[in-house]
Amino acid sequence: MTTATIPDDLRPRLGKFVRLLASDQPGDVVAAATAIKRALAAHGADLNDLGDDIDRHAEPLVIYVDRPQTRRQSRAEAGHIDWTSSHRIHVAATLERGLIRFPFNQWERDFIGNIVGRLRNPRSRLTFKQAEVAERLVAKVEHGR
Repeated sequence: MTTATIPDDLRPRLGKFVRLLASDQPGDVVAAATAIKRALAAHGADLNDLGDDIDRHAEPLVIYVDRPQTRRQSRAEAGHIDWTSSHRIHVAATLERGLIRFPFNQWERDFIGNIVGRLRNPRSRLTFKQAEVAERLVAKVEHGR
């Protein structure tokens, strides 16, 4: 299966159409979706190609937080990472997919189960070390190793 490449000159136009998808008017949303499909088709691509292109070019949106330690905070709570909700969803879904496809060792399977549970809870936080291991496992799944 070959995927079409989205030309750079088409990206600003697609960006405008995608923003129109947020309209409160159903007609605007349908028109925007139709315009996206038409623009992609003119370049030999479709919505699946657009999704693949976004996945290839997306860099994780990560917000690092290192709050000053207070009397009530333990050392582990002082330094943590807050990922955007879309990145949390991506990491959780990728790790869950990896549990099915890859022969992870028992420690990795336990770690993934714990981390996926934390990522599903928007109030839960990961330490820098947990985030680093999670990203390494995501890379393992995405690269098929």
